[in-house]
Amino acid sequence: VQFELGWLHLLTYLLSCTMAWMLTEYLLHHFLFHSETYFLNRFDWFRKLHFIIHGIHHVLPLDKNRILFPPIMGVPILCLIMLGISLSLANPFPQIIGGGIATGYCFYDLWHYAMHNLKKSAFMPHLRYHNRHHFAPMDGNFGVTSDVL
Repeated sequence: VQFELGWLHLLTYLLSCTMAWMLTEYLLHHFLFHSETYFLNRFDWFRKLHFIIHGIHHVLPLDKNRILFPPIMGVPILCLIMLGISLSLANPFPQIIGGGIATGYCFYDLWHYAMHNLKKSAFMPHLRYHNRHHFAPMDGNFGVTSDVL
């Protein structure tokens, strides 16, 4: 089966998936990384994994080597997501959705890196928003890119 998508449709799908990633990033950050989850309280292996992929960043928020999600974890997760999408949707949608997720993730990583490293005036409102997440009580500002939306 051959699908033909116009550029407008393709751009709409990519932007929608990128926005979906931003929402997913907020939800994961809030409800998995910053909540007393069932797994975090009951399984020592999960507590260690949680610390490796996120907790260390809060212990050392100014460490430039701990800002981005480790690719050794991110690539397998993206592959699993792509496998699930590929098994449930016909072409070309898995590639489009995967491209949108990857685009959103790259934007998230670049934005998060900028929040920690660029002290430019254009970033200051976002940096203040993000710093409240790191240095104030953990009751908000969970999404790195959600203030961009």
